[in-house]
Amino acid sequence: MNAQELLDDLRERHVEVSAAGDSLRLVAPRGVLTEELRRILSDRKPELLKLLGGSGAAGVQPDSGQADAERIAAMPLDEFARAGLIVQVKSSVLGCRVLFVSD
Repeated sequence: MNAQELLDDLRERHVEVSAAGDSLRLVAPRGVLTEELRRILSDRKPELLKLLGGSGAAGVQPDSGQADAERIAAMPLDEFARAGLIVQVKSSVLGCRVLFVSD
C-alpha cells in the first residue's frame, strides 16, 4: 500500500490526517488506530508528510500565510483535486471551521 492508498483508507475509516510541521496529526474514532496501523503510519510518515504538505513540501495547513490562501483560492477545481491538499477555513456564515480535502 502506497502513501496515497493509506490516506484514502484512513479517510474511509473517518480518520482526519494532517501535517503539523514534521509530525502527523490524527483524529480518529475510538479503536481505529490499532498497533499495526500505528506501525504502518510510522513507516510511511515521510511520504504522508510530503502528500499532506508538511516538512517543507507544498501544501496548506490551518493558519498558514495569506499568500498560500490566495494561491489556493485562485486554483482551478481540477488542479485542487489533483493537489492532495487539506485546507481548513473558518466560515463566518456557518459559524465553524470547514475542512476541504482534495482527492
